[in-house]
Amino acid sequence: MKTCVSLFVVLIATAALAFSQESGAAARSAPNSAVVPPPISGTGTPNHITKWLTTTSIGNSSIFETSTGNVGVGTTTPAAKFDLKGTGNVRDTLTLFPAGTHPTLSISGTAFQVSNTGRVTFATGQTFPGTGTVTTVNSGAGLIGGPIHTTGTLSVNFSVIPFLAKANTFTANQTINGLLLVNDLFLNGSAAGLVGEGGNPTAGQPGNSLTVFGGSPSSPATDLAGGDLVLAGGKGFGAGGGGGVRIQTAPVGPSGGTSDTLVDRQVFASKSAPMGGQSGSASIFVLNPANGDGAGATVRFTINANDGGSNFAAQTGTCVISVVASASGSMSAAALRFGADSADTGGVNAFCDIIPGTIGNETGIAVGDNLSFVPTTHVIYFEIDNVSGSPLVTLLPGARAGRRLNRRADPLHPTVLLRQSR
Repeated sequence: MKTCVSLFVVLIATAALAFSQESGAAARSAPNSAVVPPPISGTGTPNHITKWLTTTSIGNSSIFETSTGNVGVGTTTPAAKFDLKGTGNVRDTLTLFPAGTHPTLSISGTAFQVSNTGRVTFATGQTFPGTGTVTTVNSGAGLIGGPIHTTGTLSVNFSVIPFLAKANTFTANQTINGLLLVNDLFLNGSAAGLVGEGGNPTAGQPGNSLTVFGGSPSSPATDLAGGDLVLAGGKGFGAGGGGGVRIQTAPVGPSGGTSDTLVDRQVFASKSAPMGGQSGSASIFVLNPANGDGAGATVRFTINANDGGSNFAAQTGTCVISVVASASGSMSAAALRFGADSADTGGVNAFCDIIPGTIGNETGIAVGDNLSFVPTTHVIYFEIDNVSGSPLVTLLPGARAGRRLNRRADPLHPTVLLRQSR
Protein backbone atom coordinates (compact mmCIF):
# COMPACT_ATOMS: atom_id res chain seq x y z
CA MET A 1 0.00 0.00 0.00
CA LYS A 2 2.73 2.40 0.85
CA THR A 3 4.49 1.53 -2.37
CA CYS A 4 1.43 2.64 -4.44
CA VAL A 5 1.14 6.01 -2.74
CA SER A 6 4.78 6.75 -3.28
CA LEU A 7 4.51 5.92 -6.94
CA PHE A 8 1.51 8.31 -7.40
CA VAL A 9 3.39 11.20 -5.86
CA VAL A 10 6.36 10.61 -8.12
CA LEU A 11 4.09 10.68 -11.20
CA ILE A 12 2.44 13.93 -10.15
CA ALA A 13 5.77 15.61 -9.58
CA THR A 14 7.12 14.40 -12.90
CA ALA A 15 4.05 15.73 -14.77
CA ALA A 16 4.28 19.11 -13.08
CA LEU A 17 7.92 19.45 -13.95
CA ALA A 18 7.28 18.56 -17.59
CA PHE A 19 4.43 21.16 -17.81
CA SER A 20 6.59 23.79 -16.28
CA GLN A 21 9.35 23.24 -18.76
CA GLU A 22 7.00 23.35 -21.73
CA SER A 23 5.37 26.60 -20.53
CA GLY A 24 8.74 28.21 -20.04
CA ALA A 25 9.85 27.20 -23.52
CA ALA A 26 6.63 28.48 -25.06
CA ALA A 27 6.95 31.73 -23.26
CA ARG A 28 10.49 32.20 -24.42
CA SER A 29 9.64 31.31 -28.02
CA ALA A 30 6.41 33.48 -28.34
CA PRO A 31 6.63 37.31 -29.19
CA ASN A 32 5.71 40.05 -26.59
CA SER A 33 2.10 40.85 -27.85
CA ALA A 34 0.95 43.34 -25.14
CA VAL A 35 2.51 46.08 -22.99
CA VAL A 36 1.11 46.38 -19.58
CA PRO A 37 0.27 50.14 -18.98
CA PRO A 38 1.63 51.84 -15.93
CA PRO A 39 -0.77 52.50 -13.13
CA ILE A 40 -2.95 55.69 -13.48
CA SER A 41 -3.34 58.12 -10.62
CA GLY A 42 -5.26 61.35 -9.96
CA THR A 43 -8.51 62.74 -8.62
CA GLY A 44 -11.68 64.25 -10.14
CA THR A 45 -14.87 66.12 -9.32
CA PRO A 46 -18.30 64.90 -10.49
CA ASN A 47 -19.66 66.67 -13.65
CA HIS A 48 -16.26 68.12 -14.61
CA ILE A 49 -14.97 67.08 -18.00
CA THR A 50 -11.56 65.44 -17.27
CA LYS A 51 -8.26 66.28 -18.84
CA TRP A 52 -4.75 64.79 -18.71
CA LEU A 53 -2.66 66.62 -16.17
CA THR A 54 0.42 64.49 -17.00
CA THR A 55 0.98 61.34 -19.01
CA THR A 56 -0.13 59.26 -16.03
CA SER A 57 -2.46 61.60 -14.14
CA ILE A 58 -5.91 63.02 -14.84
CA GLY A 59 -7.90 65.83 -13.21
CA ASN A 60 -10.60 68.48 -13.72
CA SER A 61 -10.78 70.65 -16.89
CA SER A 62 -12.46 74.08 -16.99
CA ILE A 63 -15.46 72.55 -18.78
CA PHE A 64 -18.38 71.66 -16.54
CA GLU A 65 -21.64 69.92 -17.46
CA THR A 66 -24.65 69.93 -15.16
CA SER A 67 -27.08 67.08 -14.77
CA THR A 68 -29.53 69.09 -16.94
CA GLY A 69 -27.08 69.34 -19.83
CA ASN A 70 -25.90 72.96 -19.40
CA VAL A 71 -22.24 73.29 -20.30
CA GLY A 72 -20.07 75.94 -18.69
CA VAL A 73 -16.56 77.05 -19.50
CA GLY A 74 -14.88 78.73 -16.57
CA THR A 75 -18.00 78.32 -14.39
CA THR A 76 -19.59 75.46 -12.46
CA THR A 77 -23.02 77.08 -12.54
CA PRO A 78 -23.87 77.47 -16.24
CA ALA A 79 -27.22 79.24 -16.68
CA ALA A 80 -27.73 78.20 -20.30
CA LYS A 81 -26.87 75.44 -22.70
CA PHE A 82 -23.50 77.10 -23.15
CA ASP A 83 -22.17 79.55 -20.57
CA LEU A 84 -18.71 81.08 -21.02
CA LYS A 85 -17.13 83.00 -18.13
CA GLY A 86 -14.27 85.06 -19.50
CA THR A 87 -13.20 86.53 -22.82
CA GLY A 88 -13.33 84.65 -26.09
CA ASN A 89 -12.00 84.94 -29.62
CA VAL A 90 -13.50 83.70 -32.87
CA ARG A 91 -10.87 83.29 -35.57
CA ASP A 92 -13.28 83.11 -38.48
CA THR A 93 -16.90 83.83 -39.36
CA LEU A 94 -19.38 83.47 -36.53
CA THR A 95 -22.81 82.53 -37.82
CA LEU A 96 -25.76 82.65 -35.44
CA PHE A 97 -29.03 80.83 -35.98
CA PRO A 98 -31.86 82.41 -33.94
CA ALA A 99 -34.65 80.17 -32.76
CA GLY A 100 -37.89 81.48 -34.17
CA THR A 101 -38.40 85.12 -33.16
CA HIS A 102 -35.73 85.05 -30.47
CA PRO A 103 -33.05 87.74 -30.76
CA THR A 104 -29.92 86.74 -32.61
CA LEU A 105 -27.77 88.64 -30.10
CA SER A 106 -28.48 90.56 -26.89
CA ILE A 107 -26.53 92.09 -24.00
CA SER A 108 -27.84 91.20 -20.54
CA GLY A 109 -29.11 94.10 -18.49
CA THR A 110 -29.44 96.47 -21.48
CA ALA A 111 -31.87 97.11 -24.29
CA PHE A 112 -29.23 96.38 -26.94
CA GLN A 113 -30.08 93.45 -29.16
CA VAL A 114 -30.01 92.24 -32.74
CA SER A 115 -33.35 90.80 -33.75
CA ASN A 116 -33.82 87.59 -35.66
CA THR A 117 -34.17 89.76 -38.81
CA GLY A 118 -30.96 91.71 -38.14
CA ARG A 119 -32.58 94.89 -36.81
CA VAL A 120 -30.43 96.56 -34.15
CA THR A 121 -31.96 98.11 -31.02
CA PHE A 122 -29.53 100.41 -29.22
CA ALA A 123 -29.33 100.96 -25.50
CA THR A 124 -30.57 104.20 -23.96
CA GLY A 125 -27.94 106.94 -24.20
CA GLN A 126 -26.10 105.20 -27.03
CA THR A 127 -23.29 107.32 -28.49
CA PHE A 128 -21.17 106.78 -31.57
CA PRO A 129 -17.51 107.47 -32.25
CA GLY A 130 -16.66 110.58 -34.22
CA THR A 131 -16.91 114.31 -33.78
CA GLY A 132 -20.37 114.26 -32.20
CA THR A 133 -23.43 112.31 -31.22
CA VAL A 134 -26.71 112.62 -33.13
CA THR A 135 -29.56 113.27 -30.73
CA THR A 136 -31.91 115.29 -32.96
CA VAL A 137 -32.45 115.53 -36.71
CA ASN A 138 -34.02 118.81 -37.82
CA SER A 139 -35.83 119.33 -41.10
CA GLY A 140 -33.38 121.82 -42.65
CA ALA A 141 -33.93 123.73 -45.88
CA GLY A 142 -36.25 121.99 -48.31
CA LEU A 143 -37.34 119.26 -45.85
CA ILE A 144 -40.33 118.72 -43.59
CA GLY A 145 -41.01 116.26 -40.77
CA GLY A 146 -38.42 117.34 -38.18
CA PRO A 147 -37.19 117.63 -35.57
CA ILE A 148 -36.83 113.87 -35.01
CA HIS A 149 -35.61 112.74 -31.58
CA THR A 150 -36.34 109.02 -31.74
CA THR A 151 -38.14 107.87 -34.88
CA GLY A 152 -39.81 109.73 -37.73
CA THR A 153 -39.71 110.49 -41.43
CA LEU A 154 -38.14 113.42 -43.24
CA SER A 155 -39.80 114.37 -46.52
CA VAL A 156 -38.95 116.77 -49.33
CA ASN A 157 -40.93 120.01 -49.27
CA PHE A 158 -42.55 120.17 -52.71
CA SER A 159 -43.01 123.93 -52.42
CA VAL A 160 -39.25 124.45 -52.04
CA ILE A 161 -37.44 121.65 -53.88
CA PRO A 162 -38.33 121.13 -57.58
CA PHE A 163 -39.18 117.65 -58.82
CA LEU A 164 -38.46 116.42 -62.32
CA ALA A 165 -41.77 114.58 -62.63
CA LYS A 166 -43.95 117.26 -61.02
CA ALA A 167 -45.13 120.74 -61.91
CA ASN A 168 -42.95 123.29 -60.09
CA THR A 169 -43.58 126.92 -59.15
CA PHE A 170 -40.53 129.13 -58.65
CA THR A 171 -41.03 132.30 -56.62
CA ALA A 172 -37.42 133.54 -56.53
CA ASN A 173 -34.43 133.79 -58.85
CA GLN A 174 -32.99 130.46 -60.01
CA THR A 175 -29.46 129.74 -61.24
CA ILE A 176 -28.90 127.03 -63.86
CA ASN A 177 -25.33 126.10 -64.74
CA GLY A 178 -25.36 124.16 -67.98
CA LEU A 179 -27.98 123.40 -70.61
CA LEU A 180 -31.70 123.74 -69.92
CA LEU A 181 -33.28 121.03 -72.07
CA VAL A 182 -37.03 121.56 -72.37
CA ASN A 183 -39.57 121.19 -75.13
CA ASP A 184 -41.56 124.26 -74.09
CA LEU A 185 -40.70 127.00 -71.62
CA PHE A 186 -43.47 129.27 -70.34
CA LEU A 187 -43.18 132.08 -67.81
CA ASN A 188 -45.87 132.87 -65.27
CA GLY A 189 -48.34 135.08 -67.12
CA SER A 190 -49.50 136.93 -64.01
CA ALA A 191 -46.95 139.72 -64.60
CA ALA A 192 -44.56 140.99 -67.25
CA GLY A 193 -41.59 138.63 -67.57
CA LEU A 194 -37.94 138.95 -68.48
CA VAL A 195 -35.59 136.46 -70.12
CA GLY A 196 -32.02 137.54 -70.65
CA GLU A 197 -28.33 137.28 -69.88
CA GLY A 198 -27.51 138.25 -66.30
CA GLY A 199 -24.90 140.76 -65.23
CA ASN A 200 -21.26 139.74 -65.49
CA PRO A 201 -20.17 138.69 -61.97
CA THR A 202 -16.55 139.63 -62.73
CA ALA A 203 -15.91 143.21 -61.68
CA GLY A 204 -14.65 145.55 -64.39
CA GLN A 205 -15.74 143.30 -67.27
CA PRO A 206 -18.42 144.06 -69.92
CA GLY A 207 -21.64 142.14 -70.27
CA ASN A 208 -21.72 138.82 -72.09
CA SER A 209 -23.71 138.23 -75.25
CA LEU A 210 -26.91 136.20 -75.48
CA THR A 211 -27.52 134.17 -78.63
CA VAL A 212 -30.93 132.76 -79.51
CA PHE A 213 -31.06 130.42 -82.48
CA GLY A 214 -33.26 127.88 -84.22
CA GLY A 215 -32.61 124.15 -84.08
CA SER A 216 -30.21 122.13 -86.20
CA PRO A 217 -30.76 118.72 -87.80
CA SER A 218 -29.51 115.65 -86.00
CA SER A 219 -25.80 115.25 -86.70
CA PRO A 220 -24.44 113.81 -88.93
CA ALA A 221 -26.84 114.97 -91.64
CA THR A 222 -26.73 115.75 -95.35
CA ASP A 223 -28.71 118.49 -97.14
CA LEU A 224 -31.12 119.16 -94.26
CA ALA A 225 -32.29 122.66 -93.32
CA GLY A 226 -32.07 124.23 -89.91
CA GLY A 227 -35.09 125.41 -87.98
CA ASP A 228 -36.47 128.95 -88.20
CA LEU A 229 -36.12 131.49 -85.42
CA VAL A 230 -39.58 132.89 -84.73
CA LEU A 231 -40.11 136.02 -82.64
CA ALA A 232 -43.79 136.51 -81.95
CA GLY A 233 -45.96 138.78 -79.89
CA GLY A 234 -48.65 137.28 -77.74
CA LYS A 235 -51.83 136.08 -79.43
CA GLY A 236 -54.95 138.09 -78.72
CA PHE A 237 -58.63 137.29 -79.11
CA GLY A 238 -61.08 138.75 -81.58
CA ALA A 239 -60.76 142.48 -82.19
CA GLY A 240 -58.10 142.76 -79.50
CA GLY A 241 -55.35 141.66 -81.85
CA GLY A 242 -51.97 140.27 -80.92
CA GLY A 243 -49.02 141.97 -79.27
CA GLY A 244 -46.34 143.75 -81.28
CA VAL A 245 -42.65 142.94 -81.54
CA ARG A 246 -40.08 145.50 -80.41
CA ILE A 247 -36.30 145.33 -80.72
CA GLN A 248 -34.42 147.57 -78.32
CA THR A 249 -30.86 148.73 -77.71
CA ALA A 250 -29.32 151.14 -75.20
CA PRO A 251 -27.34 154.06 -76.67
CA VAL A 252 -24.30 155.52 -74.98
CA GLY A 253 -25.16 157.68 -71.98
CA PRO A 254 -23.14 160.16 -69.93
CA SER A 255 -19.83 158.89 -68.57
CA GLY A 256 -20.21 157.31 -65.15
CA GLY A 257 -21.94 154.48 -63.37
CA THR A 258 -25.52 155.20 -64.40
CA SER A 259 -27.24 152.41 -66.33
CA ASP A 260 -27.99 153.24 -69.98
CA THR A 261 -31.62 153.40 -71.11
CA LEU A 262 -33.09 150.99 -73.64
CA VAL A 263 -34.91 152.52 -76.61
CA ASP A 264 -37.05 150.98 -79.34
CA ARG A 265 -34.99 150.47 -82.49
CA GLN A 266 -37.56 148.47 -84.46
CA VAL A 267 -41.28 148.19 -83.86
CA PHE A 268 -43.59 145.77 -85.64
CA ALA A 269 -47.17 146.76 -84.84
CA SER A 270 -49.33 143.67 -84.98
CA LYS A 271 -52.69 145.42 -85.26
CA SER A 272 -53.94 148.27 -87.31
CA ALA A 273 -54.63 151.80 -86.17
CA PRO A 274 -57.87 153.57 -87.16
CA MET A 275 -57.59 156.31 -89.80
CA GLY A 276 -61.00 157.92 -89.30
CA GLY A 277 -63.22 159.24 -92.13
CA GLN A 278 -62.68 159.98 -95.81
CA SER A 279 -59.78 162.36 -95.09
CA GLY A 280 -58.15 160.19 -92.45
CA SER A 281 -55.03 160.53 -90.33
CA ALA A 282 -53.09 158.47 -87.77
CA SER A 283 -50.20 159.67 -85.61
CA ILE A 284 -47.52 156.98 -85.77
CA PHE A 285 -44.52 157.99 -83.61
CA VAL A 286 -42.31 160.78 -82.27
CA LEU A 287 -38.54 160.89 -81.78
CA ASN A 288 -36.91 162.83 -78.95
CA PRO A 289 -33.24 163.58 -79.62
CA ALA A 290 -31.20 165.11 -76.82
CA ASN A 291 -29.89 168.68 -77.17
CA GLY A 292 -27.01 168.65 -79.63
CA ASP A 293 -28.07 165.26 -81.00
CA GLY A 294 -29.85 164.04 -84.12
CA ALA A 295 -32.29 161.24 -84.77
CA GLY A 296 -33.89 159.53 -87.75
CA ALA A 297 -36.54 156.91 -88.42
CA THR A 298 -38.52 155.29 -91.21
CA VAL A 299 -42.14 154.19 -91.11
CA ARG A 300 -43.43 151.62 -93.57
CA PHE A 301 -47.19 151.50 -93.86
CA THR A 302 -50.13 149.98 -95.63
CA ILE A 303 -53.53 151.71 -95.65
CA ASN A 304 -56.62 149.64 -96.27
CA ALA A 305 -60.09 151.14 -96.92
CA ASN A 306 -63.48 150.04 -98.26
CA ASP A 307 -67.12 151.10 -98.05
CA GLY A 308 -68.49 147.58 -97.72
CA GLY A 309 -69.53 147.67 -101.37
CA SER A 310 -67.83 148.27 -104.68
CA ASN A 311 -65.30 150.83 -103.43
CA PHE A 312 -62.03 149.58 -101.96
CA ALA A 313 -58.46 150.84 -101.99
CA ALA A 314 -55.01 150.18 -100.52
CA GLN A 315 -51.64 151.92 -100.57
CA THR A 316 -48.20 150.88 -99.32
CA GLY A 317 -45.44 153.41 -98.83
CA THR A 318 -42.63 154.78 -96.66
CA CYS A 319 -41.87 158.06 -94.95
CA VAL A 320 -38.47 159.07 -93.58
CA ILE A 321 -37.77 161.80 -91.03
CA SER A 322 -34.62 163.25 -89.56
CA VAL A 323 -34.65 165.53 -86.52
CA VAL A 324 -31.80 167.56 -85.00
CA ALA A 325 -31.66 169.83 -81.97
CA SER A 326 -29.22 172.60 -81.15
CA ALA A 327 -26.85 172.15 -78.21
CA SER A 328 -28.75 174.77 -76.23
CA GLY A 329 -32.13 173.29 -77.13
CA SER A 330 -33.36 176.62 -78.39
CA MET A 331 -33.84 175.44 -81.99
CA SER A 332 -34.66 172.22 -83.84
CA ALA A 333 -35.03 171.21 -87.46
CA ALA A 334 -36.73 168.33 -89.23
CA ALA A 335 -36.71 166.95 -92.76
CA LEU A 336 -39.54 164.70 -93.99
CA ARG A 337 -39.50 162.69 -97.20
CA PHE A 338 -42.24 160.62 -98.84
CA GLY A 339 -40.73 157.48 -100.38
CA ALA A 340 -40.68 156.90 -104.10
CA ASP A 341 -41.50 153.20 -103.51
CA SER A 342 -45.15 154.01 -102.82
CA ALA A 343 -47.82 151.89 -104.54
CA ASP A 344 -51.42 153.15 -104.58
CA THR A 345 -54.31 150.93 -105.63
CA GLY A 346 -57.75 152.50 -105.80
CA GLY A 347 -57.00 156.14 -104.96
CA VAL A 348 -55.86 156.32 -101.32
CA ASN A 349 -53.69 159.40 -101.95
CA ALA A 350 -51.56 158.92 -98.84
CA PHE A 351 -49.17 161.55 -97.48
CA CYS A 352 -46.95 162.10 -94.40
CA ASP A 353 -47.04 165.04 -92.03
CA ILE A 354 -44.72 166.31 -89.32
CA ILE A 355 -46.18 166.31 -85.82
CA PRO A 356 -44.71 167.88 -82.70
CA GLY A 357 -44.53 166.10 -79.36
CA THR A 358 -45.25 167.38 -75.89
CA ILE A 359 -41.83 167.26 -74.22
CA GLY A 360 -38.26 168.15 -75.17
CA ASN A 361 -37.40 167.93 -78.85
CA GLU A 362 -40.11 165.43 -79.73
CA THR A 363 -40.92 165.42 -83.44
CA GLY A 364 -42.52 162.65 -85.45
CA ILE A 365 -44.70 161.43 -88.28
CA ALA A 366 -48.42 161.17 -88.92
CA VAL A 367 -49.80 159.43 -92.02
CA GLY A 368 -52.93 160.78 -93.67
CA ASP A 369 -54.89 160.24 -96.89
CA ASN A 370 -57.75 161.59 -99.04
CA LEU A 371 -60.03 158.79 -100.20
CA SER A 372 -62.35 159.17 -103.16
CA PHE A 373 -65.22 157.51 -101.21
CA VAL A 374 -66.60 157.45 -97.69
CA PRO A 375 -65.20 154.33 -96.02
CA THR A 376 -66.69 152.03 -93.47
CA THR A 377 -63.33 150.39 -92.90
CA HIS A 378 -60.27 152.65 -92.84
CA VAL A 379 -57.10 151.40 -91.05
CA ILE A 380 -53.31 151.55 -91.27
CA TYR A 381 -50.70 148.87 -90.57
CA PHE A 382 -47.12 149.99 -89.94
CA GLU A 383 -43.63 149.15 -88.76
CA ILE A 384 -40.95 151.58 -87.58
CA ASP A 385 -37.18 151.51 -87.99
CA ASN A 386 -35.40 153.86 -85.59
CA VAL A 387 -31.90 154.37 -87.00
CA SER A 388 -30.66 156.39 -84.03
CA GLY A 389 -30.16 156.12 -80.30
CA SER A 390 -32.89 158.60 -79.47
CA PRO A 391 -35.99 157.52 -77.59
CA LEU A 392 -38.89 156.49 -79.82
CA VAL A 393 -42.50 156.77 -78.69
CA THR A 394 -44.97 154.73 -80.71
CA LEU A 395 -48.39 156.39 -80.80
CA LEU A 396 -50.55 153.30 -80.81
CA PRO A 397 -54.33 153.86 -80.82
CA GLY A 398 -55.46 155.57 -77.66
CA ALA A 399 -51.94 156.56 -76.56
CA ARG A 400 -52.15 160.25 -77.44
CA ALA A 401 -52.99 162.29 -80.52
CA GLY A 402 -50.39 164.27 -82.40
CA ARG A 403 -51.12 167.80 -83.70
CA ARG A 404 -50.37 167.98 -87.41
CA LEU A 405 -48.26 170.92 -88.59
CA ASN A 406 -49.48 170.76 -92.22
CA ARG A 407 -45.95 170.08 -93.43
CA ARG A 408 -47.07 167.41 -95.84
CA ALA A 409 -44.86 165.21 -97.98
CA ASP A 410 -46.50 163.24 -100.78
CA PRO A 411 -45.59 161.88 -104.24
CA LEU A 412 -45.92 165.36 -105.76
CA HIS A 413 -44.04 167.12 -102.95
CA PRO A 414 -41.78 164.38 -101.60
CA THR A 415 -39.61 166.56 -99.30
CA VAL A 416 -40.54 168.98 -96.53
CA LEU A 417 -38.17 170.99 -94.34
CA LEU A 418 -39.14 172.47 -90.96
CA ARG A 419 -37.14 174.75 -88.78
CA GLN A 420 -38.47 176.12 -85.51
CA SER A 421 -37.36 177.99 -82.42
CA ARG A 422 -38.23 176.97 -78.88
